[in-house]
Amino acid sequence: MARVAALALCGVLLATGCARLSDDAGRRPAEQPVPTPAVEVRLDAPDVLLDWPQSLDRHLRGPAEKNMGQFRQFLDGDTISAVGTAWAPVKGGAALMVSGVSGRVRDPQATLARVFSGLPKVSDVRAVPPGPLGGVAACSRYSSNGLTAHACAWADSGSFALVSMLNLPAGKRPEERLVEVRGALEHAGGRQKR
Repeated sequence: MARVAALALCGVLLATGCARLSDDAGRRPAEQPVPTPAVEVRLDAPDVLLDWPQSLDRHLRGPAEKNMGQFRQFLDGDTISAVGTAWAPVKGGAALMVSGVSGRVRDPQATLARVFSGLPKVSDVRAVPPGPLGGVAACSRYSSNGLTAHACAWADSGSFALVSMLNLPAGKRPEERLVEVRGALEHAGGRQKR
């Protein structure tokens, strides 16, 4: 039962998190220059992340894939790569879901603000260190029916991703997990191989 509740919480967090993006995500003043990534960035989904295999559960992967598709609107021009998947241990109610795209991100700071303003029932949205790959990052908490999840995101001129975390093992703060996840997914150069 806890696993079902955990999956439902993560699904709601991701599925509703970007429901309102289409209203204004495409609008930006013409005078703002579009940043050009110094190096082309690629996002790849490893088979194993945080020692967990990629999940085949459609309740986790479906919302992550849907958000991945919606995030393409933050890019000017072509999508270089995209990730929309989840990882989970074989047993337990923990899960990690990632939705992300790489290409020319219109406005990294505004992108983070739009995503977090669209997440339901979040609190404590705060800027966090983006790690060695740079850009901007933020994390928040989401609570419902006694369960707590964290949503963190990063954005820079070449990539954007939302990372939803539920019941992760103790020992690291969400912002530390974000840097760890980003380091495993984001790579310099080349188009996605698929």
